[in-house]
Amino acid sequence: MEIPVDKQNHERNKNMAGNLKKQSPDCQENIEQLVSERTAHLNEVIKQLRAELEAYKAQETSNPGKNPDPNNILSDHHISHKALTESALSHSQLEVIFAAFNDVVILYDTEMNVYQANQPFYGNYGFDPTGLNVKEIIDRVRSRWLDGVTRSFMEQPTSRALQGERVTGLRFIVRKSNGSEVIVESSSGPVKIGEKIVGSLTVWHEIRELTGAERDLLAHKESLEIAEKESEQRYQDLFRKSPGAIILYDGISILEVNPAVGGLLGYRKAEELIGGKFLDVIAPEYREWVSSRIPLILNEDSVSSLKKIDLVGKAGNLIHVEAVGGVCYYHGQKVIQVIFHDITGLKNLETELRNQSAALSHAVVTLETILDTIPIGVIVAESEDGKITYCSSAAKEILDISAFGIVKDLVPGEQRRIKMLHPDRSEISPQEWPLAKALRNGKTIENEETIIQHEDGWEMATVISCTPLRDNNGQILGTVASIVNISKRRQMESALRESEERFRVLAEALPQLMWITDATGKFTYLNRQFYHYTGIPINQLIKQDWTQNIYQDDQEKRMEVWRESFRTGNPYQMEYRIRRHDGEYRWFLGRGLPMRDQQNNISYWFGTCTDIHYQKQLELELQETNSRLHKLNQQMVTTLEEERRMISRELHDEAGQALTALKMYLELILKGLPSDTSIIGQGITEAVKLTDQTLKEIRRLAQDLRPPALDALGLNVTLEDFCYEFSKRVGLGIQYRGCELSPLTDAVRISLYRFLQEALTNVVKYAQSDLVRVRLGSCRQRIFLVVKDNGIGFELNPEVLKGKSMGLIGMEERLSILGGVLRVHSRPGFGTCLTAMIPGRRLE
Repeated sequence: MEIPVDKQNHERNKNMAGNLKKQSPDCQENIEQLVSERTAHLNEVIKQLRAELEAYKAQETSNPGKNPDPNNILSDHHISHKALTESALSHSQLEVIFAAFNDVVILYDTEMNVYQANQPFYGNYGFDPTGLNVKEIIDRVRSRWLDGVTRSFMEQPTSRALQGERVTGLRFIVRKSNGSEVIVESSSGPVKIGEKIVGSLTVWHEIRELTGAERDLLAHKESLEIAEKESEQRYQDLFRKSPGAIILYDGISILEVNPAVGGLLGYRKAEELIGGKFLDVIAPEYREWVSSRIPLILNEDSVSSLKKIDLVGKAGNLIHVEAVGGVCYYHGQKVIQVIFHDITGLKNLETELRNQSAALSHAVVTLETILDTIPIGVIVAESEDGKITYCSSAAKEILDISAFGIVKDLVPGEQRRIKMLHPDRSEISPQEWPLAKALRNGKTIENEETIIQHEDGWEMATVISCTPLRDNNGQILGTVASIVNISKRRQMESALRESEERFRVLAEALPQLMWITDATGKFTYLNRQFYHYTGIPINQLIKQDWTQNIYQDDQEKRMEVWRESFRTGNPYQMEYRIRRHDGEYRWFLGRGLPMRDQQNNISYWFGTCTDIHYQKQLELELQETNSRLHKLNQQMVTTLEEERRMISRELHDEAGQALTALKMYLELILKGLPSDTSIIGQGITEAVKLTDQTLKEIRRLAQDLRPPALDALGLNVTLEDFCYEFSKRVGLGIQYRGCELSPLTDAVRISLYRFLQEALTNVVKYAQSDLVRVRLGSCRQRIFLVVKDNGIGFELNPEVLKGKSMGLIGMEERLSILGGVLRVHSRPGFGTCLTAMIPGRRLE
């Protein structure tokens, strides 16, 4: 039985689609390949139909006797054909043709509107065409070309005749008014007046009426052509919209690409690839294989199997794809269509999966290694027979298992190796062992304390936890048990209790008040000394916070120090007063120390309060004594300066005036002596010299005791003169720079003067210096006097300073009376710098 064409196509497409699906399941390319195959087949069928139609036409032409023409249509046709092809027609000739011919004759004007038609047109098609355009005529008679090809309007006979062309032999299929379809042969030519074309004349010569087979054949042909167009359109839609990259090539060059190719290879416009070599987009290592597949695909019309290859992107990068190729037709040419599916993500996923698999294997090995190194025993057992599938080293040691075994060896039986006891030492039946209960009941067992007793009588305190393992349906697959040896922990707990007891005994025996807080600062412990001192029970003190017994004036400072220490985690120490049970406040030295764990986190605070009331009283008495001594020293310095002022004035005024008068009297006596008294004169001369030297020494002593310039000329001039005189007297280079400061009290002026005296004297005694720089000035409401030498310097050691230079101590004491300070900077080999600083309030 012959299978109809449609059914054959269906079966062929079905088989091709099945083959494609076998080679590429879940792949979008299957549909596209099927469309391509379907289109190629339709083209073959259309070619076959055209051949059959041409054969039918040839047979009709060679056997005209089978369809005799009683009206001698062929002769009329030849007459009209000759008239139209040989020359232009006159009006009378047109009238003859219109009246005598049985063929349809139509006269068009230059606008291709019907000017006139003869009677056969009315009889055959049942309407008056006058005034209608040629397009309307074509539409009304449903005219179409025999080959079914749609041509442009300018290719129609009427259009060509108006251009001066004579057209003959064109055949059409038209439908008559009775519904029958006939084949007509059209002849058209221009109608001229002189050389001007004024219209066109068309004659339709009816060849014959279509038979039913012909109509079916033409209808089938039309349906195939429509199907071909629809198939081609669907293919084009799929080609353009397909997410897979599709390339058409003829075995060498790229003929067509879809937009997905550009996205895959990194081209803004995929059309850039058209005309290029197909192998250029294939990675070099796959080009030989691709080249070997091209002739096989073209010759066998087969679909290549899926192949994972690499493509080369525009930027030179490699793209991992899965490729499948097959044959299709492109403008009548057999070409290869290759569809690429990007599997970069899949390949990355496979790589990641391999890495994860390796990592998982490594993790399993690492986990087993970790489980074998930790002191917690781990056992994994199956549910059906209780077979142990994993047992860590610690579990083997605890349960005395040398290798993997069966749980029943640990449960009732003649070969029982261990016993399990409750903490009260009553024996646990093997059926009630934690592992057996978890396998049987599927319940989680947490931290069950047991004593494991071995055959040799050795015992071990343990904590056992068991967790059942279930599948998605809740069925028990097995259980995981952890066994922890707590024998050492028990020993440590016992040792800890003993340590805590010793701590409490020691804490209660200490004379200090001792306290402990948790990490948040909440008091958790107070020793009994708190009760003995405050008279308040310990529990009550903890609840009400014993710090309420601190003296009110000390509370704020104590809380400020505690908060800062608690914030920074640093120890603290401070003094405050605590009320005793009789209401008296006594001074205590409070200390707090953070205690940290192994992670350096504060776990608790430890502190003591030591009674320093007696020492505090001594300190206050010492401060009072030092204050009185300081006032006495200030009074002594003031008195000394007043005595010096008085002695200086007396030396300068009284003794100086007396010696001056004595010198004058001696000089008068010397002038009045006779010339023969040279011996007496010589003695008097020596007495004058001695008197003069004594007068100078008295003036220098008066200057040292109290320079008169200090009161008359001010501090700056006095210090500058002193430096000049001192430099001249001892031969030491001194550079002085200063400015007058006012107003200054007498105490400030004399103190800075004495400071400079003592400093320059020390330079001469110890510094071995040849240059000293002295500077007087003020800064930020302070006055300063700096004495800097370039001598040998010394090491700044408080003991050395006190032992070597009482002068420095005197300077410091004199300045402290005024609220000032002495700063000493020195280093061996780099000289010494002394600075006297006095607050600005002393300027008033």
